[in-house]
Amino acid sequence: MLKLPKLPKWFTDIFKDLDKKIFEFMKKGFALSYFIGIISVLLLVIYKNSYISYDFVNISIILFRMSIFFLVQFFVCGIAVNKICKMH
Repeated sequence: MLKLPKLPKWFTDIFKDLDKKIFEFMKKGFALSYFIGIISVLLLVIYKNSYISYDFVNISIILFRMSIFFLVQFFVCGIAVNKICKMH
């Protein structure tokens, strides 16, 4: 069985210190990002199976990049907003 390495303590402490509202907002943002990512993969599958138009490839790549961007933004901005709120 493959053993995964433990996450560093500073990384797990970030999630323990998050405000509940901020954490819920981040979870909804992650869900939105995964939903957009799934749509982009479905568009690629449609293109692969039917070769309708090359626009499907371009749209799906743009959507996939956008989903990754949103995922990172929700993570980073959630941590930043939490730190700002804790300072005041």
